[in-house]
Amino acid sequence: MKIKNYFRKHKQLLRNMLIAMFLINLTSSLPLGAEKVSVAVLNFSNRSDSPGLNYLSASIPDSISSALSEFKEISLVERRHLGKVLKQIELEHSGLLEDEQITQIGKFVKADILIMGAFSGNPEEINLSIKAVKIATSEVIAERMTASPLSTLFDRANQISSLIGAIITGQGVGSISVESTPRNADVYIDGMKVGRTPIIEMKVRAGEHSVKVARPDYLTEEKKITVKENEHEKWDTFLAEDVVKNRGQFAISVFYLMSPDMKEITPSTLYSIMFARSFNLLVLGGEVAFGSVDNNVSYNTLFNSEVELNQWYSIFYFGLHLGLIPFPKWRYFSPYLGGFVGYGSVNYLRDGSAASEDDGWLSSDEPEDESIKKYKSMINCGGKFVINFFPFSRFNIFFDLRYIYYPKKMIMNDYEGNLFGPRITHEKEFFMQLLGIGGGIKFYF
Repeated sequence: MKIKNYFRKHKQLLRNMLIAMFLINLTSSLPLGAEKVSVAVLNFSNRSDSPGLNYLSASIPDSISSALSEFKEISLVERRHLGKVLKQIELEHSGLLEDEQITQIGKFVKADILIMGAFSGNPEEINLSIKAVKIATSEVIAERMTASPLSTLFDRANQISSLIGAIITGQGVGSISVESTPRNADVYIDGMKVGRTPIIEMKVRAGEHSVKVARPDYLTEEKKITVKENEHEKWDTFLAEDVVKNRGQFAISVFYLMSPDMKEITPSTLYSIMFARSFNLLVLGGEVAFGSVDNNVSYNTLFNSEVELNQWYSIFYFGLHLGLIPFPKWRYFSPYLGGFVGYGSVNYLRDGSAASEDDGWLSSDEPEDESIKKYKSMINCGGKFVINFFPFSRFNIFFDLRYIYYPKKMIMNDYEGNLFGPRITHEKEFFMQLLGIGGGIKFYF
């Protein structure tokens, strides 16, 4: 009776002693060499709402164990025994163990590294988190997150396992640091989320990696980075605000106009005011432009003296612009290609004082400029090439090169002296073609 009461009183103590003896016998039988690292892979926690995914709690760790077994320097604790231990010591976990729990497991399992994790989501997209922890210090030596459909989940898990194995054994490992402006952006390496910027010297397998930096309301940046063994690569990237895809703009510009095919037309100035809005890579805008191009001529009078006559074409039009931004992520300058159609008027004028003098009278008052020909309902069209400097700032400057064509013929006057009366006028018809080189300032809102 006393013996029975003794066993009843010390039942829990005897139970723990038996578990300890079992674990000592288990771990002492493992083929551990002095150079090997002992690794235990725990069951993963199912954080999804689907009980049908419960099988992944064991199958993912089994897949990880299989991948790690390829490393000769790693000794794996047999999972069939490990599961019994966890059940006995009541440490079924949520995928993330506290330091105290890790230490407690370390008392029973002679392992150097614990690998644990959790998953959530649905078969269309499963979010998987894997962490490798050094038992002695509770230091996280590797941590990876990934999202993939069930069909490719085990491939991703094996990819992570290969990296963890390389980190544990120190074989073929380098490191990557990723910084971004602004910070706190998600970083993905080979499709797996590894944290947020700044990422400081994260260990990766040697070789080429696809690194992506993403943040809500900003444009995503992606780059191929080659990491050599025992070397460190750094990438500092600028994330442009996503508002660049959909924002308004107001621009004021000045152009130096010239004719590429007619020497009679001399350079002069065109002014432009434009409102526009971007829609992803497209820009739609409206413009008001006004200015002139000169057509100054000279001829000899009866007394062989040269008379200079000032003539010019006064231009005014409303324009509709449509453009494409081919490289929206360029940080310091951004090219822009577009075309436009305009509607307005062209007034062919000459200096009134010269006209009055030729008519044989002079007035004390300054005469008004004379309109030679007024063209109404004039349509023009053309193309433009623009470079915006610092396109992601609120203000920027830009360079604008454009070609303007008027499909309706205009007239041009040339003159010669006449011994018997007023000068002789020669008219010539032509299609006006203008080349504008200029730039201005732009405000985004």
